[in-house]
Amino acid sequence: MAPPVSAPGAAVQTRDPVCGMIVDPTSAIHHADYAGETQYFCSGGCKAKFVANPNKYLPIIVAAAMSLSSDSVIGMRFDFA
Repeated sequence: MAPPVSAPGAAVQTRDPVCGMIVDPTSAIHHADYAGETQYFCSGGCKAKFVANPNKYLPIIVAAAMSLSSDSVIGMRFDFA
């Protein structure tokens, strides 16, 4: 699953691995399990694309995790490259 996307005190959200849209996992209707992680989607169309070819979207998931990694206390971003 992509890392949570939220401000301190806000509801935890994640990104749709297909289109990159922010999705609230607590209310997401469309989701699928892949490699031991639950992926959440904005629509059935995005879910269908992912299920048909999840490896196509793995680089996007990793990139999202790297770009969203930051220290929530001081706001410092981490570069994992």
